Amino acid sequence: MATNTEAKETPSTDLQKSYIAVVAIDFGTSYTGFAFSFNKGQEKDAIFMNKDWTNEQGSRTSKAPTCLLLTPELTFNSFGYDAMENYAQLESERKEQEYFFFQHFKMALHSNKTLNLETSVQAANGKRIKAKTVFAHSIKFMKDEAIKLISDETGDQHFKAEDIQWVLTVPAIWTPGAKQFMREAAYEAGVGSMTDPGQLIIALEPETAALFCMERKMDHLEIERGSDAVEDAELSNHKLRGTLDVAVHEINDDGSIKEIDKITGGPYGGINVNREFESLLNELFGAKNLKIYKDQHPYDWLAIMNDFEGKKQGLRIVEGKATYIRLSPTFSSLVKRYQSSEAMERYGVKLRRNEYLCLSQNVRKCCSSPS
Repeated sequence: MATNTEAKETPSTDLQKSYIAVVAIDFGTSYTGFAFSFNKGQEKDAIFMNKDWTNEQGSRTSKAPTCLLLTPELTFNSFGYDAMENYAQLESERKEQEYFFFQHFKMALHSNKTLNLETSVQAANGKRIKAKTVFAHSIKFMKDEAIKLISDETGDQHFKAEDIQWVLTVPAIWTPGAKQFMREAAYEAGVGSMTDPGQLIIALEPETAALFCMERKMDHLEIERGSDAVEDAELSNHKLRGTLDVAVHEINDDGSIKEIDKITGGPYGGINVNREFESLLNELFGAKNLKIYKDQHPYDWLAIMNDFEGKKQGLRIVEGKATYIRLSPTFSSLVKRYQSSEAMERYGVKLRRNEYLCLSQNVRKCCSSPS
């Protein structure tokens, strides 16, 4: 089942080719993962998630952080938690400036109005390389992980990328140029090709969410406006950490779906909350001091923001309770030297045992207001 919009994103080639499996990659601003299903056999309708990703502290997540580490020669080093931990090791060896570490680079495709295949993104060391190279390395990592997992699960070590129908999800609000950019990066990663473009489907995130709801026969949404009611409609809200997409579809009697209104949204995802948190830290400790800290202790800064990333999704911050952000010893030293007592008092921020930054309800309102 396909919507009109979905058809526009897929090249007009024979999509009925017999593939052994379908792999969908959710390439996110902060986290990336994949799921797969088989086209034949007893498990034909089952959907399998990728393995949980584990960091060095033992935390497990269904998606890996969208972090990429490249060597000085721009070859692949690692992705996800491995990239973060390897980057930390490089920092301890004073080698981090030689390597290229990337995070949150997906937003470059949304914000860049002149996006092309020569567009570059900036690494943590301040140097810039082609965005296509960064995306291709990341997609290739997920492709290789998916093939390895399917091979291990089936006991068949002869699976190839050509045996799989690939789906790559993108925000519906992206420009056609950004969607085509992802296709080109996927081709470079060995996912689909110009000679067989139908092997790769660029799927719009809110539409895939709506189709999933329909296929799973989830309860339909009923919206009442006065005496009128819209029934058999699917409201799909796909909120990423980078963007927010909203789509509304009507389910016709024959099972097909009709787009009621054009997809809307914008760069209103959780990454904006991270930016507001960083702005708060600038006010508390000084923007110049914070920049020096990030340059001198990039991994410690990354660890603080990752802790905030997890805490902002917890119940405590939603319920207005105090939230504790774990600090590294290096940041605790910065706090004690440069903290603005006036700003700390104004926002109700406190330092606990030199280990935690305690955020009050005032901070929650400050950080969440833009979204």
